[in-house]
Amino acid sequence: LSLDKTSVNIGTTVVDERLHQSITLRNDGGLGTNYRLVKTNLLGTEQNKTQVVNNHKEEIKSDERKSSLEKEKSTVSDVTDIANKAYVEVFTIKAEERGFLASHSSISFTIEFSAPVAGTFHEEYTLVFDQNIPELHFSVNAQSLDVPVWIENSSMDFKICMFDRLYQDALILHNRSSAALRVSVDIQPRILQNHIEIVPRTAYIQAKSSFSLQVKLTAHPSIIDDSLSNEIFDSQLNTLIIPLEVKVADQIRTVPFSISAILTTSDLQFDVENIDFGCCTTSESVLTKIQLKNNSLLAQPFGFVNLPDYIQVQPNDGFGTLLPEETIDLHVLFSPTATKEYRCTLICKSLVNREFTIECQGVGVLPPLSLSSTVIHFPATPINDQSIVSFYVENRHLDKNHFKHPVPRIGNENNLIVYLGEFAPICPTSFQFDIPANAPITISPLVGTVEPGKRQKITVRLAPKLDTEQIRTESIRIREAELKRQLESKEKESSHRGESRARPTGTAASVNRRLDTHGTMNTEIRLPAAAEQSTVWSIAKLSLLKSFPSSLSSFIIPCYTASGICQKPGTLSYE
Repeated sequence: LSLDKTSVNIGTTVVDERLHQSITLRNDGGLGTNYRLVKTNLLGTEQNKTQVVNNHKEEIKSDERKSSLEKEKSTVSDVTDIANKAYVEVFTIKAEERGFLASHSSISFTIEFSAPVAGTFHEEYTLVFDQNIPELHFSVNAQSLDVPVWIENSSMDFKICMFDRLYQDALILHNRSSAALRVSVDIQPRILQNHIEIVPRTAYIQAKSSFSLQVKLTAHPSIIDDSLSNEIFDSQLNTLIIPLEVKVADQIRTVPFSISAILTTSDLQFDVENIDFGCCTTSESVLTKIQLKNNSLLAQPFGFVNLPDYIQVQPNDGFGTLLPEETIDLHVLFSPTATKEYRCTLICKSLVNREFTIECQGVGVLPPLSLSSTVIHFPATPINDQSIVSFYVENRHLDKNHFKHPVPRIGNENNLIVYLGEFAPICPTSFQFDIPANAPITISPLVGTVEPGKRQKITVRLAPKLDTEQIRTESIRIREAELKRQLESKEKESSHRGESRARPTGTAASVNRRLDTHGTMNTEIRLPAAAEQSTVWSIAKLSLLKSFPSSLSSFIIPCYTASGICQKPGTLSYE
C-alpha cells in the first residue's frame, strides 16, 4: 500500500472561494483490505478512548460496569468535542472515508478547501488498515487571503438628517490585487432606491489602486409608509440602518458595509394660523404674542423676511436660532400709518429654505382726538412724594376733505370687512381716561370735551404710596414678635423662681408650647392688625420704608372718545 504523495499543497485562494486537490492510494499487493481515513488528532483520541474503556472493564466489578461505561463515554465525548472545536473545518474529503480497496487497484481522494477567514491552514490525515498493516500518513496545506477589494470605512454614519434634504459622502474602495476588478453595488430592498443613490453603481478598480463611489441620501417622509422591517427602519426612533454589499466579479464573497442615519423633520410650527389685530389708531401699535416651535432634532436658524413697513417682529427683529424641540415667544407689532384695511402674510424662512406663513389683517383708525404725547416717563419718585407731567388732548378735525389731509375714520370706504369707514362728524368730541385699579396715578380732568380746533390740558400725577395690605401684614408680624419676646422674658423669670422644674426652661420649645396655650401664635388664631394711626402702624410703615426695594412699573391707560358733549359730569356716552 502506498500514496502518490505525502504532502498535498492545495494552494492559495480568496476567503470563501473553493480549491480542489487529490491524492491517490494504491494497492500493489495480491490481497484486498479495508481502509479508514481519519484525522490524525482524532485518531489519537479514539485510541485513548479504547484503551481507557478496556482498562475500566478489567478493574471494575460486573455490577458497576454499566455505570462506568456511561461515565467513560461522556468523558471521551467531551474530549472529542474539544478536539473538534480546536480546528476550523476548512478541508472536506470528497470521497468515502471508509471502504474496501481491492488488490492491484487504486482509489483517489478529492480534498476541497474553503476557509471562512483569512489565514494559513494545515491538517494531518492517517489511513488505517486491517490485519496489522502499517498506517499511512499525509498532510494537507492551504492558504486563504482576504478579499482583494476592501472598504476604507465599512460603516457610513450620516448622523442626524432632515427629510427631503440631500446628504452625501464618499465610499472609498481599495483593490489589493494585481489585476483590475469590476465591482457593483445593489440596493435591496428595491424601495430604498427612492431614498438612497450610489453613483456609479458599477465600476472598475485598477490594480493596487482605489476608487470612490458617491453615496447620496435623500430620505423622504414616505419612508415611514414603505413597510420596511424594523431592522432597516424603526418608525418610533426614526433610525435608518441599510445593510449593503459590494459585489466583485467572479468572486463569491461580497464586501459588506452599512449606511445609518437618524431621520428628523425640518418643520417649524406656529401656535396660530392667522392674526387679527382689529382696529388700531395711526399713532399707536397693537402687539400680539405668538409661539414658534422647532419640531426638529437639529437646531434651526430662522428669520422673518420681506415684512411690510407696518409690521415688526421682536425680539432681534425676527431673527434667531431655535434649539432642538424648543419653543419661543415672539411679539408681532402692528403700526398702521393710514386709515385703511391691512392684509399681509408673515413669511418665516429657515436655513434650509423652507417657508412658514401666518396670515395677518388689521384696520387703521384715525380718531378725531389726538394726544400730544402717547408715552410719559416719570422721574424717580420717592414714596409719599409726587411727580406731575402734563400733555394735551387736541381736536384737529375741522373738515372732511380727505384729498388734502387724513380725515378721522375707521378703515376705508372700499374695505371688504364689516367696518363702515364713515367720516367722523365735525363737532365737539368727548374723551375719558380709564385708569387701572391700584395704579398710583391721578389724571385731571378724567373726562372732558374738546371743541374742534381746540385742545385740553391734561395733568397726570404720580404719587406712590405703601400698600395698605403690606402695612397690615407687617404690623401683625411686629405684634407677634413683641408677644414672643414678652413670653420668653416671663419664661426666664419663672425658671429663676423654680416654677419650671417639670419642663425644660429657656428653650424655644417651651416658648412655642406657651404660645400655643395662649393661642396667639397658632396658625389657626392670628393676631389682628394694628389700628391705623397707632404706634404699631407707624412702626410697620417705617419698617417697610427702610426695606422698600426700588421698582420700575409700567401702566397702559386707554383713552375712549365719543362724538358730542358729556351728558353729565364724569360720564361719557359711548352710544
